[in-house]
Amino acid sequence: MRPSADNVGRLRRALRSIWNYPSIDEIAAGDLAGDYPVIQYIAPDGTQIDLLSRLGTEFAFDDLRSRVYAYGDVEVVVATAESCSCTTAADYWSSTSNANVPINAWRVDFFGGFGRSGDKTGGNFVRAVRGGS
Repeated sequence: MRPSADNVGRLRRALRSIWNYPSIDEIAAGDLAGDYPVIQYIAPDGTQIDLLSRLGTEFAFDDLRSRVYAYGDVEVVVATAESCSCTTAADYWSSTSNANVPINAWRVDFFGGFGRSGDKTGGNFVRAVRGGS
């Protein structure tokens, strides 16, 4: 998601329509625009939602193709594998370890369009990317 105040407001409203939990108000655009491209919200029922705010310099949000999924009564828009050329609709590793579980690394599901943490010994795809400026 683009890290703007409007998007964070929409995210908060969507989350509150499912869970009425005070920590939802702690999600801020500054967190999404910070050092980490993924932040994770864990709902009271244990549902984990990874919020991706950056895809590097190769893709802009406007270039992404998306698909709408229903989560209860809420529609969620996620990027599809077709957004990135030469991409298999599967999990791809990032180079970022999960700070809370160092034996895990972040990965992006290019089929479902979401990020999650997984054991570094798992067999997932990798993608060559150019780092930094």
